[in-house]
Amino acid sequence: MAATKAEAQIVLKEVEKLYAPYIEAMETKPELMQGDVWNGGDTWTVCWEEGPYEWAGVFPAAVSVMGDGYQDYPEDHLLHWEQIQKRLRHYGMWTEAFRNYQLGVYRTSEV
Repeated sequence: MAATKAEAQIVLKEVEKLYAPYIEAMETKPELMQGDVWNGGDTWTVCWEEGPYEWAGVFPAAVSVMGDGYQDYPEDHLLHWEQIQKRLRHYGMWTEAFRNYQLGVYRTSEV
């Protein structure tokens, strides 16, 4: 089930926190949009074409359709991912990589 806009904003904030140094250095940030970049739809997504390489495929709770990019990230970054996964599960949400720069946000249960 697709998440609401308010729920997707929680994921957007988590992405912004995790990648804050990158956002500050590059002066670009992810944005919330409804639907897939190419196909539209009702699913709320976090889109960030200028983000780190394949960021969406390795974001916490993401099921990567683009391959495994974990080797590109430092070990302490993985610890942050685990913490984010716990917070997303608390809200009953999970994410899926639509593209290597776009993350779909879904609900696992009624919250």
